[in-house]
Amino acid sequence: MWIGIYLIAQSFFAGFVQPPLSPAKPAAAFPLDGINLLPILTGQQEVVARRLYWRTFQRSKQKAIRAGEWKYLQDAQGEYLFNLTADQGEKQDLKTTQPDLFNQLKLEFAQWDKTVLPPVPL
Repeated sequence: MWIGIYLIAQSFFAGFVQPPLSPAKPAAAFPLDGINLLPILTGQQEVVARRLYWRTFQRSKQKAIRAGEWKYLQDAQGEYLFNLTADQGEKQDLKTTQPDLFNQLKLEFAQWDKTVLPPVPL
């Protein structure tokens, strides 16, 4: 069922360390990378627009940011910009037709990447 929000693992963790599920309080020096989805899922809060960031380093190396209908992706073959509303299969790279947006999302990813721990090699 579509509830109008994209989910990412970091958001689940952020919800699990909130009361009443946990008495734990994250350290201020290490803020959680995500939001508590419980108020949204229970209808106590409206869906909020947000950026989703992720990296994979196991089988394939990817870096990505999802911003609304847009996705910046970097993998071993190159860098891409997709409009996921118009192109769910990620076949049409729009980085040359949308260079400002491409560069903005690339920069936002680089800034986020500096705020998280480096990936652990397997």
